[in-house]
Amino acid sequence: MGQKVRMRCTQNAGTPKAPNFEKRYKKGSADIILNIREIALLGDFMDGERKFVRVSTLKPGGFILIEDGVCQIKGIDKSKPGRHGSTKARISAFDIFTGQKKNLLKPTSAEVDVPIIKKSTAQVVAIMGSTVQIMDMKSYQTMDVRKPDIPGLQSGVEVEYIQYGSHVKISGKK
Repeated sequence: MGQKVRMRCTQNAGTPKAPNFEKRYKKGSADIILNIREIALLGDFMDGERKFVRVSTLKPGGFILIEDGVCQIKGIDKSKPGRHGSTKARISAFDIFTGQKKNLLKPTSAEVDVPIIKKSTAQVVAIMGSTVQIMDMKSYQTMDVRKPDIPGLQSGVEVEYIQYGSHVKISGKK
């Protein structure tokens, strides 16, 4: 699993708006490029959409992927450049789905993965023990979510939720 993976979007010559997703694997001196169909067949498809951003542009309150977990940034400490090194950023964050605290140390010139998170509204359909079934207000898709500690949560109430790939979390009442 020590291989470097990057997603990039290239455009086909015939259709300017149709993306052609490819994944690059660095294997020795040769690059291996797989298109989206080959990736899906191999079962190596990413859980959600992500983009690459320089560490120097990150701010507290934003989101970042650390060890494939969606984390919200609590704080960023930047060190001064040393005699033989570049400026480093120490990022402290917590996983929004598990609540785990995570840290990341990277040069400010490096790029990190930033998740593209969908925020939307839903209606509570049913509460079944520690699980809540919600229905998206636009697409009418139903999802089972872990019950949050929100007072007054009952059937028929509108809630706001966040989604990244297959992970869904209720963020609050509307």
